[in-house]
Amino acid sequence: MKRKVYIFPAILLIVLLAGPLWAQKLPDPVGFVNDFAGVIDSNSSAEMEAIAQALQQKTGVEIAVVTVHSIEPYGSIDEYSIELATTWGVGKKGEDTGILLLLAIQERKIKLEVGYGLEGVIPDGMAGEIIDQSILPALQAGEYGTGMLKGVRAVAGIIAKEYDVELGDY
Repeated sequence: MKRKVYIFPAILLIVLLAGPLWAQKLPDPVGFVNDFAGVIDSNSSAEMEAIAQALQQKTGVEIAVVTVHSIEPYGSIDEYSIELATTWGVGKKGEDTGILLLLAIQERKIKLEVGYGLEGVIPDGMAGEIIDQSILPALQAGEYGTGMLKGVRAVAGIIAKEYDVELGDY
């Protein structure tokens, strides 16, 4: 009888330790624009890539655009976005000047994750406004590429102004 008492905790411990093995593996980045859900048109993708590259070259700030089918098994888009940004190392190390624009199709969630080094430039309220005013109207119309592009343009414009640089015709 005593043997059964020890078997359950041992099995529970093994399951808890092995849990991360069953968790979704985060995708590897393929550039500034990472359309793993396949919802961004090629023109929008190319323009976002060009904007992000120009911004990085002129300011050191990195923007990563990511679409995924689902954030499962993560509990929230916040958890997923922080884990992804940390794993990928978005932004300059030590300065935390990265921005992640994440769209989860199945959950119908979007997140603009701003690194600590840019929170004074794009605070949470402003990030929410960018999503509400620039991105969501296009997403609601099914125009994912257009919505994400408008978000990247808004973010890049704010950062370019803060760093006093010109990004060209974007």
